[in-house]
Amino acid sequence: LETVDLNDTATVTDIVKNHISRFAYATSDVDEKTIFMLNKKFMIFKQANGQYVFGGKNLLTSNTAASNGILHTIK
Repeated sequence: LETVDLNDTATVTDIVKNHISRFAYATSDVDEKTIFMLNKKFMIFKQANGQYVFGGKNLLTSNTAASNGILHTIK
């Protein structure tokens, strides 16, 4: 993301929409779910081998409360 031109609002908007879902999902609610993202793509959020995986990437941190949802950090 370091190379993204922050003045290119179309690209920045696309990137942001790729990382936000319409609803909040805590890991306690997940065995395996298909999550609809704001960019209209679907991502798989599941538990595998004792870890949580989002879009094929392991979570580094999960369930961080935010004023408008839940944050998960993806590896």
